Amino acid sequence: MIVLIKRKIIDILHRLIDVQDDIRITSFLIEFNKSDSEMIHDPVGSAKELKFLLRILNGEVDSEKDEEIKQHCDEKLINWMKISFMNKNLDMNY
Repeated sequence: MIVLIKRKIIDILHRLIDVQDDIRITSFLIEFNKSDSEMIHDPVGSAKELKFLLRILNGEVDSEKDEEIKQHCDEKLINWMKISFMNKNLDMNY
């Protein structure tokens, strides 16, 4: 009986963690979508970034030549991650 109760508690905690992760993933995707919209509205300003991403897809990245734009893309990604983990209410405190 006690083992079944413990198992049920573990299942509930597992679901809570899944919900927490879903909220963070949703937040990340919202920021990604905002950035995508900004790139569409300013194609001239984002041309270097789009060309860099296309070269990544084609496996043609030159690490020395593309270092600056890679740094810019990395900073955007890190910022999206920071925003998605900003809500500390999702963290379980014990």
